[in-house]
Amino acid sequence: MSGGHFDYKQHHITDIIEKLRATLKRIEDPEDDSEWLKSFDDITIKHIEDTITMLEMAFIYVHRIDWLLSADDG
Repeated sequence: MSGGHFDYKQHHITDIIEKLRATLKRIEDPEDDSEWLKSFDDITIKHIEDTITMLEMAFIYVHRIDWLLSADDG
């Protein structure tokens, strides 16, 4: 089985998304005592959320291009 045109590296994007989501959960967790995370303001949190959205879109595009370049897309 092939690793696709990008050797499945587009899946690193989903790893980043998961880590960003975990960070947002830590920010919202009242029991997390990380002062650094608690110092993020609403604008910073919104930028993280927007980044997640952009990365989700990027993953879709890269994955589809991977299929196209691998001659695996109809």
